[in-house]
Amino acid sequence: MKKYSYKGIGLIFAIIYPLGGVFVIVFFHLVALIVLVGIFYQSLEDVNIFILGDPRVTIICLTLLISLFSWYGGLIFINWYPTIWLDDEGLIISSFVFYRIRIPWSDVIDVGSGRPPIGHTLVRARKISHAHRVYGWTWSHSLYPGFLIGRDIENYTILINEIKNRIRDRNLTS
Repeated sequence: MKKYSYKGIGLIFAIIYPLGGVFVIVFFHLVALIVLVGIFYQSLEDVNIFILGDPRVTIICLTLLISLFSWYGGLIFINWYPTIWLDDEGLIISSFVFYRIRIPWSDVIDVGSGRPPIGHTLVRARKISHAHRVYGWTWSHSLYPGFLIGRDIENYTILINEIKNRIRDRNLTS
């Protein structure tokens, strides 16, 4: 099993980005919670207001939207720089800091599709995790889950070529 991890500045980003993702989620959820506590703390004079006429409904919807976008942004940062392992059965990526996900070669769809950020390559698969659909949707407008490989990973070119060769070999034998 060959391991590919980030070195140098990529390693610093691999540490900072997951912490930043957790910070984004926690911070914006706290903001939403403070707003919700604030609006429910104040009582309305007329308790018989119809729910759609209640002025708090708009604020509640906005706080739910803030919470949704905080998860979206946070998950992008948390899983941005995965460590990758390759073997004969497939690849394994680190996810959610200490968790690993196996992706069989039969589930890897393509490499380099979409429009990922500069200096990164998008790898899409049939199954990774629901959170990885954020990458597929953000950078290839597809519901297939994906993950990014940054150029700062050790042996970047060898890793990308190995994944492409495995996909090509699988397609030739199918």
